[in-house]
Amino acid sequence: MEIGIPVKRHVVTPIPLPAEQPQRSIPNPIRVPEKMPEKMPEQVPA
Repeated sequence: MEIGIPVKRHVVTPIPLPAEQPQRSIPNPIRVPEKMPEKMPEQVPA
């Protein structure tokens, strides 16, 4: 959190975003089947 205070313009954005919602913003076929395979069954086999 100390690095997120002085440089929260480009540090807090890329770190917590892809770490918390990697399958929400980016439908990765690697994390989608792990997190929610039943919600996106089309992304799993594709």
